[in-house]
Amino acid sequence: DKMNEIDNINQIINMVGGSISDVESCNEDLERIDDDFMRRNPDYGRPDNSESYNIMLNNIKRDFILFRKRTYVKTVFQYFEGILFAMKRIILENSAELNDNEIIWLQEYKLTGPNIDNLKEEPVRLNFVENIKFTLNKYGKIRSNNYVTNFNCKEWINFMDCIKIRNRITHPKHSDDMIISDEELIKVRE
Repeated sequence: DKMNEIDNINQIINMVGGSISDVESCNEDLERIDDDFMRRNPDYGRPDNSESYNIMLNNIKRDFILFRKRTYVKTVFQYFEGILFAMKRIILENSAELNDNEIIWLQEYKLTGPNIDNLKEEPVRLNFVENIKFTLNKYGKIRSNNYVTNFNCKEWINFMDCIKIRNRITHPKHSDDMIISDEELIKVRE
């Protein structure tokens, strides 16, 4: 029913709009980080502070900045995941053009069980990169007149580097894995 499709798309647009707002809020946090830190720690940089107090404040500021950088990166990727979710819902509106495996990958589960009355949802997920490629390709085919995404371009390679950054801070093996350089932050912003 076309009305349900319009309602679903409007809900998706609202969800994506909220995600964009979250990314922008994190970006603004990074741009105002020095002022925000000074507001929270007015003693920072005062000449009459003891050396140990200044060291402590410098460590707090470093951790504060690194936390905000990690928050930004994670929020950007949550935005991407939200976009993928939205695209999948739009593609599923055209389920007549999809085979069973495509439907399973888009809804991220399959029904299993001994009989129709005892079916359970079993999660089925592609890895993050394959999920992106599959979704973009299906969306391009079904909703954008067979548009084909170029996965051999500089932007895709940079995006793959950003995924490595996100994976490193999400699943750290060492404390250094939590550190995001200014160059890495610039790459994620781009």
